[in-house]
Amino acid sequence: MLVHKSDKEIVCMQPGGRNMPRERVSLTLPNECVEWIDEKVKSRTFANRSHAVEVLVLEAMKRGGV
Repeated sequence: MLVHKSDKEIVCMQPGGRNMPRERVSLTLPNECVEWIDEKVKSRTFANRSHAVEVLVLEAMKRGGV
């Protein structure tokens, strides 16, 4: 995965050539959610908290939302 940062956006190049512009956001989650995400990061399921949230949101979008 390649990441390009410019003044206005961060673009991620996914394998297969798909560009995904990014925007910074802030989240407030229940402690148990953060603890679960941190466990998944520690076990290397996700690279970091942002990656975890991104993957989970993209999966929900593929299923048609919640």
